[in-house]
Amino acid sequence: MRYPHGEVQLVRRFDAAGKEVAEIIVEDYKWPVLTEKVSELRFYGLKKHNVRISTVVAMGRMHSKGKGISASALPYKRTSPSWLKISPQDVDDNICKFAKKGLTPSQIGVILRDSHGIAQVKTVTGNQILRILKAHGLAPEIPEDLYHLIKKAVAIRKHLERNRKDKDSKFRLILVESRIHRLARYYKKTKKLPPVWKYESTTASTLVA
Repeated sequence: MRYPHGEVQLVRRFDAAGKEVAEIIVEDYKWPVLTEKVSELRFYGLKKHNVRISTVVAMGRMHSKGKGISASALPYKRTSPSWLKISPQDVDDNICKFAKKGLTPSQIGVILRDSHGIAQVKTVTGNQILRILKAHGLAPEIPEDLYHLIKKAVAIRKHLERNRKDKDSKFRLILVESRIHRLARYYKKTKKLPPVWKYESTTASTLVA
């Protein structure tokens, strides 16, 4: 990013003790960021040069040591590119056609991106893929992220039937089912799942068949 006083950079590094530190660089001047938790840094003001910058907050993963920093960057323009000649109605029809074939919203998005040159459906139609599917009554009964967690839990249980002494898989199954219950609680709260919906390991395979 550029300001009247020059290029502004936030540099993260590790000191001699292995502690994560950060510096703000404006041209050739450096200011240390005085915070022990660099991942929690949101805004840092520099009164001398009237500079205010923001950084991406690194969210820690639930069941691993990773910080989950990698993410896609959306383009600044929120309008459809001029070279894209497909109409919003054609995009809607394609989405419905793929959904009737049994594809998930994310799979539909990949096909539209790779085969039709539509990077963001929302810039063309004004709605996201899932909202378009809901409007046509084609939305999946179980949200996609919850569906894939259930599918993973079913696969681990099948593995454990053949390998009963695999203690690591038993532990991973506990973590996966914990995430299933947590996500299901959220979706029931937001009314995306019925209040009586319940995950049961004995009948889980029928949900992802």
